[in-house]
Amino acid sequence: MEHGARTCTKGRWTVGLAFLQTFHETNCLYFSAASLVLYDYALTIGDEYCYMWSTRISFASGLYYALRYSAVMIACASIISTITYASWPGWLVSLHLTFSILAFVALRMYAIYDRNKLVYAFVLSLSLVNPILTMYSFVVIIPQVQPLPDNQNTCLYNTRISERVIGGRAASICADVVVLLLTWWRMRPHSGADKRRLHGLMLMDSTILTIVNAVSIAVSHVDTISFTEPFTIWAAMMTSILLSRLTLNLRGGYASEDGTTYSNTFTSMVFAARTGGIPDEYPADEYLDESSSDVEMVRMGENTEEIEAGPSEPQRSVD
Repeated sequence: MEHGARTCTKGRWTVGLAFLQTFHETNCLYFSAASLVLYDYALTIGDEYCYMWSTRISFASGLYYALRYSAVMIACASIISTITYASWPGWLVSLHLTFSILAFVALRMYAIYDRNKLVYAFVLSLSLVNPILTMYSFVVIIPQVQPLPDNQNTCLYNTRISERVIGGRAASICADVVVLLLTWWRMRPHSGADKRRLHGLMLMDSTILTIVNAVSIAVSHVDTISFTEPFTIWAAMMTSILLSRLTLNLRGGYASEDGTTYSNTFTSMVFAARTGGIPDEYPADEYLDESSSDVEMVRMGENTEEIEAGPSEPQRSVD
């Protein structure tokens, strides 16, 4: 009898320790995603100040702020306490981030295709299938009893993965593929060094988003809440980072074409100065790289030596 009681107590403690270990691993995944968002925010706050804060508030900038700071709010909440994810405010902020991402993707297609409302409506409606069906699936919940140490129990609520949810996620993948193909088709005929870098960035962004959502569908079948929920947060954070950087690079590319402000390169965080619009108080030598050190000055067909020597006297003919 005593041996059976010891075995039962040992079993309860084993379950309790396993639960605490899973809880610790889940928190580590949450905190790593939050740290990545805050680190990226610290890296790009300078670009945001140059290209977003100094401009007027518009629908695109408002969508950027919603997309950006929803992720920052989720990151701050996860660092304070992981309980925020299970509360209604936490779910509302996460839902706000999801709809901001979808609206941004549709708005990007609207801008690429010369304000074509049909393309905008098609991409937006196809993208909204997944979050709407997911919201409906969370209405139907299944209560379960979870044993804890010292003969204690708690109640957990699980959602059943229905065919509608799988169909919604498949629609999300179709939307990503459509966005990728539409972006490639529109950007294909263009040329130019800066435009090629920008178009390559947009294609890479769409490809990464498609891969992230495809992996999300693959791991959704894993019956481990401690793994699927943190991965969902990671997918949302990565999507927010990619689209935020894309917005800043689009603004930077427009500023470089205008030639009145500094712009950052599309492949790194190093600022590259442009010759147009450089203030007078900055020496011109600081903005010349190795490729532009030997500059041949040409004016109306005259070379540099002729400019320095001044206008030559006309030669007189000798009879």
